[in-house]
Amino acid sequence: MSKRPGRPKKYSTDERARMRLHKQAGWSHRQIAEVFGCSSATVSRIINSPAWTDGQTYTPKPMPVPPNDADLPGEEWRDIPGYEDCYQASDLGRIRRIRSRGGEPIKRVLKVNKNRAGYHQYVLSREAATTHWYGHRLVYMTFVGDIPPNREIDHINRDRGDNRPENLRLLTRQENMQFRHKRGADNANAKLTWEEVEEIRALAASPQITQAWLSETYNVSRATLCRIVNHQSYKR
Repeated sequence: MSKRPGRPKKYSTDERARMRLHKQAGWSHRQIAEVFGCSSATVSRIINSPAWTDGQTYTPKPMPVPPNDADLPGEEWRDIPGYEDCYQASDLGRIRRIRSRGGEPIKRVLKVNKNRAGYHQYVLSREAATTHWYGHRLVYMTFVGDIPPNREIDHINRDRGDNRPENLRLLTRQENMQFRHKRGADNANAKLTWEEVEEIRALAASPQITQAWLSETYNVSRATLCRIVNHQSYKR
């Protein structure tokens, strides 16, 4: 009897075991679905099914690496300071996780979260603590060195998504504002650009972002931060 059109594919016990191992290694349902050519819903159904295995021990075939997690030609990866056993940064500006929450070694490139100002943002977790980071700061710390408290990072070619080490440089707040003014900032004396103001207001709406983090990141007082968020200052 032939299968009806559109009938879901039946996966072997070995394939089901491999899906389960991928999940234990920290893979997302989407990544597993890409490898096995099915939907994320199918992966979830198989992994969560109590009958996914018959109790035997299986040695799955080597796990293929998803295309977006593969190394690019000539790409160099280094451990991120403070996250040496968890995350790495590359000289092309990418960030990846090298150990799953369960402790298994993996190589999973993190998805880029680009904010309104064009900066790449990531959330790194370690020992049940999560921290929000800008991609350019992670790359600079990894390939160049520490970032002094009174210095900011500038993208030389003006592309805030280009986080290669050679495109990043340290500037003082005054130097950074001078360059921004040359690039079309409204007011050379303003502490923040309009892009940063809009970015602050967008981030402040997120329950995961604290005022302390915003204050430290943008080098403004909490009082100034409140006025910006409440549109009491920086009015167009």
